[in-house]
Amino acid sequence: MDPGDHPELDTSKFLEGDNIVIYQSLIGAFQWAVSIGRWDIMTTVMTLSSFCAQPRVGHLDRVKRVYAYLLNHQYYRIRFDVHEPNHNTTPVHTYNWSNITYDTIAEELPKDASKPRGKRVVFTHWYDANLMNDVLSGKSGGNFSLGEFNTDDVVFKETSYL
Repeated sequence: MDPGDHPELDTSKFLEGDNIVIYQSLIGAFQWAVSIGRWDIMTTVMTLSSFCAQPRVGHLDRVKRVYAYLLNHQYYRIRFDVHEPNHNTTPVHTYNWSNITYDTIAEELPKDASKPRGKRVVFTHWYDANLMNDVLSGKSGGNFSLGEFNTDDVVFKETSYL
């Protein structure tokens, strides 16, 4: 969603009757779209889903804009490249963990683990929290990941569309 667009601050009229059911149905379709790979609308769907019990006219308008976005980006793809990424230019941050409770913990590996077979796989994730997603309650949004799977190219990027 656009910065500064906070659906929780919407003061338009509440939807009535069948319009509530329509809103809930459209949100359900969005949730299905996210589950089959339209991750670019995930944050907006999460935010607008919180108004399913009592949506407003402004919320329905936002839903219509997301449908327009999907129509204009219907050939959106998630691409995978199987080449191993080069992380030589990625900055490595060193932290001092000696002042925490778990500083002496080591990873336990099974003694009877089999040797790795096949090609090496590298998966890289970036996380970003949506802090203060709801300015009224102070709730944060879910985490979002941007990943690489054996590639130097970004395979997925969230875009702003509301």
